[in-house]
Amino acid sequence: MSYSFKAMNTTFNVYQLETPVSQKVESWCYLVEETLSRFLPTSELSQLNSLNGRLFLPSKMLYEAVKTASYYYNETNGIFNPFLYHSIQTLGYDQSFEQLPNNQLPQEVALLMLLTLL
Repeated sequence: MSYSFKAMNTTFNVYQLETPVSQKVESWCYLVEETLSRFLPTSELSQLNSLNGRLFLPSKMLYEAVKTASYYYNETNGIFNPFLYHSIQTLGYDQSFEQLPNNQLPQEVALLMLLTLL
């Protein structure tokens, strides 16, 4: 038994679950995307990114995501860096991959992402 759906710019395949359970998985993925996508202007993450330091009361999902991302940023001494939003936005990665010309990241964004790994 297989169930497929598209969310977060990828195809998800759910196996060996009854259809109602697979639909719950799909709904949860949509909720995650609606909350944490930087490409949806209505997402909670987009709202947080646009606050410029003003106070914001996040949902538990966003709070846990940012807390976990911060933890791994510190644990890896910045190799994992979830705080590049403004940098990569300025370099042209301001929309999802499939909407970029020729489905390619601007060269500067790819280089910036590579440099964060060094």
